[in-house]
Amino acid sequence: MQTTTKVQQLITIRIWRGLFTRSIRLNNMTGVEHALRSLILLLFGAFFVMPLIWLLIAPTRIWQDMYDLSRSPLELGPLSNYLQAWNN
Repeated sequence: MQTTTKVQQLITIRIWRGLFTRSIRLNNMTGVEHALRSLILLLFGAFFVMPLIWLLIAPTRIWQDMYDLSRSPLELGPLSNYLQAWNN
């Protein structure tokens, strides 16, 4: 019974080390490679996060505001519209 527990602990330790230690390849990145990697991650993050933010903001606006091109698409409307949207 004790050996199984020790083996499980060793496996768990190995998994956690693999998750939280940096690989040798990442440690040897140059400044340009690191900047390019960060830029790509930020672009992908913005591409996938902005629509989610818009979905959270959209219920606060009425349909006329959605088609008004002079207003920002991420502009927050009255919070009372959340209740109205919830009740519909």
